[in-house]
Amino acid sequence: MKQTKLALSAVMIVAVGLFGANFVSGSDMTSENEIDAFVASSPVYGHVTIVHKDPSGNILSYQQTDNIVTIEGKDCAIERLFGTSGAGDCKAGSINDLFNLVGLVTGTEDPTINSNATQANGFVARDYSDSGLAPNTADSVTTTGATSSVGAKMDILETFTATDDGNNVDMSVLYNAGEDALFAAKKFSAVVLNNGDTLAVTWTITLG
Repeated sequence: MKQTKLALSAVMIVAVGLFGANFVSGSDMTSENEIDAFVASSPVYGHVTIVHKDPSGNILSYQQTDNIVTIEGKDCAIERLFGTSGAGDCKAGSINDLFNLVGLVTGTEDPTINSNATQANGFVARDYSDSGLAPNTADSVTTTGATSSVGAKMDILETFTATDDGNNVDMSVLYNAGEDALFAAKKFSAVVLNNGDTLAVTWTITLG
């Protein structure tokens, strides 16, 4: 008898596991010889958009670049989906957390797929509390459903407003509420935020 394997799409992993969707349908029983092609067409990828504005709303700089989705983030997604802890590189149990905390970083090396939130090569958001730029839960998480030719997409937006001058920022991170599991990170061209400046950071995660 020809065996089949259950292929779970990345849409289920992130839509249910990371952002708390109540119901997702569409898992397919895929024949074994088709699994490689199925997996190859279902990556987790995306980009981050950085918009720096002055207090009058004038755009001072605009950047858009691919992001780095980490192994830790993918393993934590598995924990969220199946309700168990200890999956691979997820160093912190993320079962009860959503990955919608946005933070700012400065003065670190470029992140890689192996970067995380807790170890020596980790990226923990800088505490800019005195400058109004502390890590924050996203202002909005907007989901665009998948179609037969385009994967599901989530736009995770947080806008920071500086309360003093001279804040140098050159990186953003997307991680869980506990700040101990990193889903994605990206370095960008440095910006200096002065009093009243805003920095809108949008993480776009596309699935498949």
